[in-house]
Amino acid sequence: PGCGAARLPKLHALLATLGATTTEPREAVGPVRCSGNFWGEGYNTSYEKYAIWAAEEYDALLYLDTDLAVLKNMDHVIRDLLAMPEMNAHALTPDGCGGNVRHAFNTGVWGVRPNRTLYRTLVNYLRGTRIPCQLGEQTASMAFFRDWTPRRRQKLGTMGVGELHYGYNAIPAHGPVGSCLRRAGLPESALHVVHWAGNSKRRDRAAAKNRWPGDDLERSALARFEAEACRWQPLLLGTSCSEAGGCQVGWVRG
Repeated sequence: PGCGAARLPKLHALLATLGATTTEPREAVGPVRCSGNFWGEGYNTSYEKYAIWAAEEYDALLYLDTDLAVLKNMDHVIRDLLAMPEMNAHALTPDGCGGNVRHAFNTGVWGVRPNRTLYRTLVNYLRGTRIPCQLGEQTASMAFFRDWTPRRRQKLGTMGVGELHYGYNAIPAHGPVGSCLRRAGLPESALHVVHWAGNSKRRDRAAAKNRWPGDDLERSALARFEAEACRWQPLLLGTSCSEAGGCQVGWVRG
């Protein structure tokens, strides 16, 4: 279940009524060489996320996975990206409670300034380098962007990195959201996104309800996500959450 390709025209029409503009990716990464096994369902197709780097019709983009709740406006991330002097730039969030993007980042929330030259370099890298399969695009991104080689710098220039704090991509799988905010020295008001990545999928936590060991901040975000998803479900699937025995919208790996 979820919003598959057959439902996309209907989704586009609904978004248009809200004044939103939709577009289809014009680039396909295609087959990627990687070694070993993928660590979960859907990671083998996650490389198509890289199409955002080819979308030069936009000055900047903010990519969001499907398994997260946006709790606050994030337009300023785009504005900050556009203010960066580098031609190649992206905004990253840490992958972990108390981590930093220099060590590990999570591309479930990813601001980018599209650049087709960088995109082609990335695709060539994916097709010509034996990287581990593991988390698909996430693993490949860590390998490609963290190792900004002199040759790559000569071809593409300096890579600008905007570092977003934990509150922009709070992942409950790493620990209780409130505890991680405090560990990062952040107030609760700094929470912008809760992301049910890894082993903390939203549908599993929703099914467990109060039995899941999350904190109040996560439960509030989950309730907000479920309410919005149930508002859209009759429009997309033709059935309400109560009729379907629960929310079905968004049950795809993000």
